[in-house]
Amino acid sequence: MNKNIAIGTDIGGSHISCAAIDLVSGKIIRNTLTERSVDNQAQANTIIGTWTQALSAVLEKVPLENVKGIGFAMPGPFDYVKGISYIRGVAKYENLYGINITDAISNSLNVKDGFLIRFMNDASSFAVGEAWAGSAANFNRSLSITLGTGFGSAFIRNRIPIVDGPEVPKLGCIYHLPFKDGIADDYFSSRGLLSRYKKLIGKELGG
Repeated sequence: MNKNIAIGTDIGGSHISCAAIDLVSGKIIRNTLTERSVDNQAQANTIIGTWTQALSAVLEKVPLENVKGIGFAMPGPFDYVKGISYIRGVAKYENLYGINITDAISNSLNVKDGFLIRFMNDASSFAVGEAWAGSAANFNRSLSITLGTGFGSAFIRNRIPIVDGPEVPKLGCIYHLPFKDGIADDYFSSRGLLSRYKKLIGKELGG
């Protein structure tokens, strides 16, 4: 059987976006694009349930026997090899702490043994995508920055993230670097912008 489809999944601070990808052409199968809002303060089973609903909606639109697996772009802290969430202290998904997401998704989707579920840091996933098929495709080295719930970044060389060594900051990212009265993530993020707005204007905004 030709396993020529993968499901690409982006886990954001307040959403899940996923779609089937043709592994031969590298193109998104547009009619499969699915999004759901996620309450990142909800209990673990509710969060996993919402993710499963979105993934199921994609899998219903492609031949399951042709699907090689699911690739998650996932925020950290996270054990990307074992699929275990260690998110804590960043005001999102803290109820997933210590849970094996690989097992939870596999059980929820009831997929067969051998169905691949893999994880990569969300900013690194974006950067690899840009290096593979986007704006950085014609360059050997690049730095990508994502601004959202957090301040994401990734350094890329030859389409592979650089996570240590003299060329990059510790961990291969910049969210944790000192900035003003805290770290960069305190300022260049949704919560940082909302906090700044409240300080300047005196009003609270959502999301």
